[in-house]
Amino acid sequence: MLNISRALLLLGLLGSSLASAMDYRIETVTEGLEHPWSLAFLPDGRMLVTERVGRLRIIEPDGSLNPQPVGGVPEGFVAAQAGLMDVLLDPEFASNQQLYLSYA
Repeated sequence: MLNISRALLLLGLLGSSLASAMDYRIETVTEGLEHPWSLAFLPDGRMLVTERVGRLRIIEPDGSLNPQPVGGVPEGFVAAQAGLMDVLLDPEFASNQQLYLSYA
């Protein structure tokens, strides 16, 4: 019987082998973010990006970073690895404009 740590190691090795065989490209989309953590694509082509320090930012389709953070983000505790983490659009975002934020 295969124990769980060996199974996870095997999956990790398989994943890294597959990733090295795939063709990919790293591209900088924008600069000026402080500890970017998560992003969500808006229906109009913009991106919402969380910064661990507690800001929600918008990146325009051309890659420019909107200088003003999105308002109304609840204040959270920010220290070490704690802070604003994920952003997720509601499935009905186009009609209700709701999104979800998580803090750790």
